Amino acid sequence: MWNISLGESKVLPDEPTEPYVLGEVYREIYYGFGYDSFNNDYKLVRIVQDELSTYDSYSESPPWFSTEVKVYSLKTNSWRSCEQIPNYHFSQNYWGMEYYTFVCGALHWLGTKEIPWWRTSTRELIIAFDVATEKHHPIELPNGMEDKRFRALGAFRGCLCAIIENGFKVYIWVMKDYGVKESWTMMHCLPDQSQSVVYLKLLWYDVKGEEFKDEDFPQHWKEFDYFLCPKAVICTESFVKLC
Repeated sequence: MWNISLGESKVLPDEPTEPYVLGEVYREIYYGFGYDSFNNDYKLVRIVQDELSTYDSYSESPPWFSTEVKVYSLKTNSWRSCEQIPNYHFSQNYWGMEYYTFVCGALHWLGTKEIPWWRTSTRELIIAFDVATEKHHPIELPNGMEDKRFRALGAFRGCLCAIIENGFKVYIWVMKDYGVKESWTMMHCLPDQSQSVVYLKLLWYDVKGEEFKDEDFPQHWKEFDYFLCPKAVICTESFVKLC
């Protein structure tokens, strides 16, 4: 763990994962970091998802998978186990990168609900983990957007937001009333990019002007592999001691 503001770092206690057989089980590990305001504590959440890679494709049961959740507390300097997250499959975006965001006291990842194998399409949703109660709950995406290509999650003025691609347009949706599906509001749409040679832009929000703006990436960035697209990360200053 590293506090950029203070220039301090801390090595966390080792917390081994359960052993697994490579080739038989496909394993993904997801992390999230957030502040528990109820207990005045900072927590690191680790989610280990194992999926059986050799299931019977003719079975009516979906591929077997299990999800182990453990939480590290900065206050106690220790790990503890939490309830599993059954029936939900965490997923990466199509660049193969893990995207999560912390907003409204919870960590959020993209995922899908467990479905039978014959379903060719999946309906995406958001898996939320409350860092205070250490419980999970699903959040549905806007109507009509569940089967579109998902880009990322983020926070917009204290609200959960989702960036979703539909065709050659990219939409930014904001959940104005947390947890209420009907409160999703489309805030911005990047124009049709179908004629662009390079489909990469930097999108940002002007707080003073209260408007979205987009800029082309520097010329030398345009030579990057499309699937290695960079991600902007916002750093919030903190003076919390790690020791």
